[in-house]
Amino acid sequence: MDSFKKIGIVTVTFNSENVLKGFMDSINKLSHENFSLYIIDNASSDNTLMLLEKYQDKRFITIANQFNTGVAAANNQGILMALLDKCNYVLLINNDTEFESNLLEKLIFSLEKNKCDVAVPKIKYWDNKEKIWYAGGFFRKWAAWQAFHYGEGELDQPKYNHERIINYSPTCCMLINSLVFLNIGLMDEKYFVYYDDTDFCFRAWKAGIKMTYVPNINFYHKVSSLTGTNGSDFITKYSTRNFVYYIRKTSGIYAYLWLTLYYSVLHLKYLFKLDSHETFLLKKNSFNAGLELGK
Repeated sequence: MDSFKKIGIVTVTFNSENVLKGFMDSINKLSHENFSLYIIDNASSDNTLMLLEKYQDKRFITIANQFNTGVAAANNQGILMALLDKCNYVLLINNDTEFESNLLEKLIFSLEKNKCDVAVPKIKYWDNKEKIWYAGGFFRKWAAWQAFHYGEGELDQPKYNHERIINYSPTCCMLINSLVFLNIGLMDEKYFVYYDDTDFCFRAWKAGIKMTYVPNINFYHKVSSLTGTNGSDFITKYSTRNFVYYIRKTSGIYAYLWLTLYYSVLHLKYLFKLDSHETFLLKKNSFNAGLELGK
C-alpha cells in the first residue's frame, strides 16, 4: 500500500463528550499517519469542544458550527475540506466508535486489491464484541429499496469472514475514493440525519461504483449512543420523513404505490393500538413533511 496516499478523516460531533475519548485514542494510534482529521461540531452544548482542545496535533482541524446543520451537511463540510486539501481518500466515520491501529491500511489495501472505490469494515457492538452490527449490506427492491445489514444481531461466525462486493453500508465507517464525489456528488443535505447514507450508497450503486466489505478489521460501534433509542420522537420524526423523501427519489413509477402502502401502515398501527395517538400524529405530520421535501 502506498503510504503517501493522504486520507481525509471526517467526523461529525454533537454532544459527543461521553464517547470522544475512545475515538480520539483510536485516531492517535493509527499507524497510517498521512491523514487530516476534520471534526465538524454541530453546536454541541456539552464539553465536546473543550475536550477537543486537549488534542494538539496539526493534523486535527475542528470546525465549530453555530447551529446544528445536520449530519449530511456537516459531513459535506468535511468532505469539501478534504477535497480542497487534495486527499486521495475520504473516510466518513462516527465518533462513537473504537478501532484497531491498522484500520486505514486494511481498508486501502482491500479497496486497491479489489479495484473498488469504496471500502467498509465489519462492525461489531462495542458492548458485546462478539456480536455483529454490520457484516455487509444490500438493497431490497420489494421493500422500496430499503437497505439491510447482513448478520445484524448475530454472533460473529466464519461465513462473515470473507471479502465480497456489496452495495450498501452506513457511513459509520466508509473509505471513499475522492473521485466518487466528483462522479455522484455529495450527501443530500435535505435528509439532515437518517437515510442520507442510504441515499448516497444507492446513487453510487446505480452509477456502477463498487464497494468492498473488509471483515478482518477490529471495529466497534456504540450503537445509538448519540441519537437515542428507537422509540424517541426524534428518530420517529426523521426516519418517517426521510423514508418518504427517499421513496420519492428512488422508486420512480412505483413511488405512489409505496407511499400509499406506507401511509396505510401508519393508520393500521394506530387502529390496532400499536401506536399512541401522539405517535400517530407525529408520523402523519412527518409523512407530509417528507412529501414537501420532494418538491
